[in-house]
Amino acid sequence: MAPRGAPEGGDSSPTSPGGGRRRKASFSAATTTVAPAAAKRPLSSSSAAPAPLTAVAAARRAATKGVVMPDAPPPFTLSQVRAAVPAHCFERSAATSLAYAARDVAGMLALAWLASRIDAAAAPAVCSAVGSAVGGPAAGAASAWCEPGVAALLWCAYWYACGCVATGWWMIGHECGHGAFSTSRALNYVVGYVAHTSLLVPFSAWAITHARHHGATNSIEHDEPFVPSNRRQYAARRAIGSMLESGAFAAVALALMLVGGWPGYLLADLGGPLKYGRRGGSRDHFLPSSALFRENDGWARLSVGVGTVGILGMLAALALAAQAFGWRAVAAFYGVPLLVVNAHLVTITYLQHTHLGVPHYREGEHSWLRGALCTVDRSWGALRDALFHHISDTHVCHHVFHEMPFYHAVEATAALKAFLGDYYLRDDTPVEPAMWRAFRECRFVEADAGGPPGVEWMRGFGEDFPAVRPTVAGVVAEAFGVGLGKREEEPASE
Repeated sequence: MAPRGAPEGGDSSPTSPGGGRRRKASFSAATTTVAPAAAKRPLSSSSAAPAPLTAVAAARRAATKGVVMPDAPPPFTLSQVRAAVPAHCFERSAATSLAYAARDVAGMLALAWLASRIDAAAAPAVCSAVGSAVGGPAAGAASAWCEPGVAALLWCAYWYACGCVATGWWMIGHECGHGAFSTSRALNYVVGYVAHTSLLVPFSAWAITHARHHGATNSIEHDEPFVPSNRRQYAARRAIGSMLESGAFAAVALALMLVGGWPGYLLADLGGPLKYGRRGGSRDHFLPSSALFRENDGWARLSVGVGTVGILGMLAALALAAQAFGWRAVAAFYGVPLLVVNAHLVTITYLQHTHLGVPHYREGEHSWLRGALCTVDRSWGALRDALFHHISDTHVCHHVFHEMPFYHAVEATAALKAFLGDYYLRDDTPVEPAMWRAFRECRFVEADAGGPPGVEWMRGFGEDFPAVRPTVAGVVAEAFGVGLGKREEEPASE
């Protein structure tokens, strides 16, 4: 059953790349058609007096500094929201999009060239300058440790800088998957396929499941990534040794999630919904026979296979490069920046919808618009926001209008913020501490006592659970968190 507010069919998204009934939709999305609306007034307040907050709701609002989704469904329609946004923001330009794609490729190549000079030129030049400044007998002692240390620092700078630019390149593929790159399906497919294959992502398979995420955002039954556990499932993880109260335990589990979370999702749908596990078989993004694609038509499954062929080709190219230049060079120039990209993807995806003030909905309470608004805008700082093509600081806009190109999203977000009022969520906590807090505090969902049973809020840190001894199994369960702890069936009463 599709979530309320989404159409019946192969996928639960109103515009679904890779939808089960659309032959060519594995790489693009159709434009959402909405009627114009006259109402453009901000909706941050209501003429009716708000209901008094319960103690739990008041504590939640205090803990989140007011970043909380209102309890009531939004009092406006998608067409009204669209009418509040300047019309030109929906215009897509292939030339502009290609220019940004070229910028990302040029940036990665330039950084790689600079990195190739680190050991032979950059580190010796820096240390020569240091030696000249120190002078005397100390200069010789300084040079012994200077070059390796400087080289290590410069390589770390390259790895992170290239990982940031490559994250933007990944987002170019993301734009293509939504049809936001251009009005041409063929161009969207070609650029998206090249961008994602170069980063070991099966483009069409990702586009199919990502479209379902957009069609069922924060639906407990139907959303795709980071589907939350309930109290019983989290207690089961506690029983095998999960202890997030320990800072060291949480740090190891979080590091493991950042490194392995994205490959785990692609290979085994870790963190995905229960429904795929009930179908039997594999839950990967590479086999057309995977349980993830059972509801899709033959063309969509063929596109999954084509994506896997591309991944195999990319792996073969990396093997040839290793044969020519050595595995160490491949790891230094490609492997480590790819790990940075993967960590960015996990962080961005996790923080967009995981927050103490953002509810998850069960069937009967979920609607497409209500789920789409359960998104939190977060800034990574001006430089990284620009490098990431504003995927994080304009994510509310992206969920409401996923075919809008990113280069119009900042302007559109200003209009959305004015119109949505309390239904627009933004958290200005710096990303790194926000990730640490969310990972420890947001461990399962539960409805408020006396509240709607289908509206469930994040809980976890500070809850009254028995003390346990931390174990390796507990670390793994939390790292791939919500997935490994909830593969058993949910009782109907929950």
